[in-house]
Order: sequence, then structure tokens, then C-alpha cells
Amino acid sequence: ALISPETPREIDAYVTLVEGRLVGSEGNRVREEELIRQALASLANGSRRRPFFILELARLLARLGRLTELTRELSAIPAGESDVLRTQVTALRLLNCVEVGQADEAARLVPRLSADVPDSLLVPGIEKARTLLRLMREPSSRAESEDAPAVPSADLPDWGLVLWCLLSGRVHQALRWARLCE
Repeated sequence: ALISPETPREIDAYVTLVEGRLVGSEGNRVREEELIRQALASLANGSRRRPFFILELARLLARLGRLTELTRELSAIPAGESDVLRTQVTALRLLNCVEVGQADEAARLVPRLSADVPDSLLVPGIEKARTLLRLMREPSSRAESEDAPAVPSADLPDWGLVLWCLLSGRVHQALRWARLCE
């Protein structure tokens, strides 16, 4: 009700983005994507806020394993932008690779993440993606033989232990960990 034809596009777009986040938090990813795309479309190509809205859409699509839909838009983000912004784009690409099972490509992206940018400033889910990538790449996690180690080589979160047990063929141990997690 507060939006009028005189409202700057950036503010109108931000209100639409927040509405998209709200419906997304309720589980409606289709409507969330529609609203974020609507907000992005309302901004002029030269808008200084446009990269922010592209990253918002990229965060959603990366979690869905569909980041390749934004290749052109992500490439259009000015190269002169901050190190944090460039590192966020790399983190989104890594997250997408993990989501679609491209472990080798994801592993190639890890060294490109700036050590100067903490995970908390990257993208939601990057720490989980790093753990999943480690599980995807560890040979012991895929071994189904009894000579595989009984415990993983490094500390894992509870949900990671469940996955490790499943990947190593220890179904009953996975069930015990899952019950402990709950």
C-alpha cells in the first residue's frame, strides 16, 4: 500500500524481494523465484543495486542446482566490484556444483575462494557444501568394505556423520547417529 508510481524502482524492487524471501521461507520456492525475477526485471541494467538482486536470484538457483541459468548475468557483474562479491560468486558456483554432484569441478573452485572473506560473509549453506564435498571426495566414505575405517578421518557435524555412515555402507550405525541427532 505504501508503493506508488513515484516510488524509486530500487525500493519497489526491494519490497518485492522481501516478499519473495517471505514466501520462500514458507517453502514456496516457485513463487519465491517468480518474485525475485520480477524484482530484478524492474531494475534498469545500469542500476547500482542490480548485482545485489542477481546474487539473490543466484543464491536460490544455486541451492536448486540451476545456477547455469544465470551464467550471462553473473558474468555481467562488474569485475571491479569488491573481493567479497567475486568470492560470493565463486561460492555460489561451488554450492551449485555440490548440489548437482560435480565434485571435481567444486574441488577446483575451493582454492579460488578468498581466504580474506569468512564463510559467514559468503552464502548461506557454504559450510554445509564444503562438508558435502569432502564426503563426496573421500574414498573411505564410498567404501563399502569392512576394512574401511570405523570413524571418519576428521570431525563432522552430526548430519555429516549420518551421511558418512550411509556412504560407507554402515546403515545401522547411520540410523543410530540419526536418532542421536534428533
